[in-house]
Amino acid sequence: MERFEVRLMEEIKKDCKELKKKFRRLSFMGKIIGLIATIMMILALVAVVYGLGGLVFWGIGSFIIWAFGINFVFTFWHGLAIAFIVETLTIIFGGKK
Repeated sequence: MERFEVRLMEEIKKDCKELKKKFRRLSFMGKIIGLIATIMMILALVAVVYGLGGLVFWGIGSFIIWAFGINFVFTFWHGLAIAFIVETLTIIFGGKK
């Protein structure tokens, strides 16, 4: 009976070592997946913020063109570029503190 118990304990130790190796591998993959998810969320947030800013500046630009009767097609891309320029200048010159 003692030999069986010893063999059983050795098998359990061996299984524990294998499980630790697998857990380390899974833990590493979980960290990579978490990092990728974080990067994707940041990119989505940036896209939403610039998208809304682009819509606002597109509306303002289109209104100015309409109000003054200027013959120019002001697209969303123009509004998005202005939003990017305004954000960049705000970062460079400090903006509101």
